[in-house]
Amino acid sequence: GPDQLGISREQNNESRGHEFIYGSGKVTGRLLGGCLDSLYEMLVGGRYDDQPKIFNKYHVFPKKDEWRNKIIFLETSEEHPDPEKYRKMLKSLENRGVFEEVAGMIVGKPQDEMYYKEYKEALLDIANKHDLPTVYNVNFGHTTPRIILPYGGLAEIDFTKKTLVLKEGLCLT
Repeated sequence: GPDQLGISREQNNESRGHEFIYGSGKVTGRLLGGCLDSLYEMLVGGRYDDQPKIFNKYHVFPKKDEWRNKIIFLETSEEHPDPEKYRKMLKSLENRGVFEEVAGMIVGKPQDEMYYKEYKEALLDIANKHDLPTVYNVNFGHTTPRIILPYGGLAEIDFTKKTLVLKEGLCLT
């Protein structure tokens, strides 16, 4: 709010870095994803119960085949969903077949690192179940410092070198 103007943000030292929690070799794909909280509300509702109906009517949420060979990126909001809700949100994507189609997953650092371990465990369950290469604790979305992940941009995850490279920016083809 206005009372925060001119006040520096709290600084936290990064102690973990990006965690390559599941996978090997290299994975390349175009980026698709966003805020897990928002994706969940698109699928099951929440603050606005009519959202799933509207999003289905206008085909806003990508169809199952549109996820094929993409690298999904997910992050959570400042609302800090508890671990049970986090698993429900992941399950909503799983029920849509998303994790069957994507080539890999990049997951943002939980804001304030709240539920860090619990989120990581939920992601490992999904990664193991779907043999899904996964990088965790990346600074994008509702955390700082931030980077921008361009929708449709080509990304490469190299589990041997422990690198995540944006090969190109936004690609509107």
